[in-house]
Amino acid sequence: MKRAFTLVEVLVVLAIIALLASILFPIFSQAKEAAWSVSCQNNLRQMGIAWEAVILDNGGVVPHTFSVSVNQWDGLLVKAAGLAINPNGPTIGCPIAPKAFGDLPPVLTSYAVNPLWRVDKPAGDNEGQPWGRLVSPSTYPLFADAAAIATLTPPALFKYFGVAYGTDWRIGFIHSDDTANVAYGDGHVEAEKRDVLQVATDTLGRPLWLFNRDPFGDLAMLP
Repeated sequence: MKRAFTLVEVLVVLAIIALLASILFPIFSQAKEAAWSVSCQNNLRQMGIAWEAVILDNGGVVPHTFSVSVNQWDGLLVKAAGLAINPNGPTIGCPIAPKAFGDLPPVLTSYAVNPLWRVDKPAGDNEGQPWGRLVSPSTYPLFADAAAIATLTPPALFKYFGVAYGTDWRIGFIHSDDTANVAYGDGHVEAEKRDVLQVATDTLGRPLWLFNRDPFGDLAMLP
């Protein structure tokens, strides 16, 4: 005759299972977030490759991408990458973005771009700078996780970050350890913290970010 488990034995087994779950679930969650971050970084690398194709197609000059049309930078990237537009969400999106911001509208990307390739251009000049003039590609943040526009419902994301927005980040620090994935002008991608991107302060004590630079000049901080 088989002996039935006593209540104490059942409670001990349940306690062991609960203990194992409390140990393993955070590990599984961290592994999932790490995989999402890797996928996000791969997206940014592919965007860098597509951006090179966009520039080559434009004779080595960054095209004008600020008009409200399919020729904005994200539309040009999607076209260069040969992607079909996703009608239900970002066509090129970070897997963590829906978790961070909720369901996003069918935008082309959940990333933002640094628009400083147009500095020092004459008024009315609709082209950017020749990409070959970029002084230090490895220190020029080009694409990054976007931040949400808090005043809009449903959520929407900023498409640009940089000096045009003063001290407002407009970069989404949505990954573990409060980091954002950033693609640089030379194609490499890093998970960056705020204190890495904030590299100095101006004479009034305001923060100056790594992307507040003239990428085609001496890399001096812009006001």
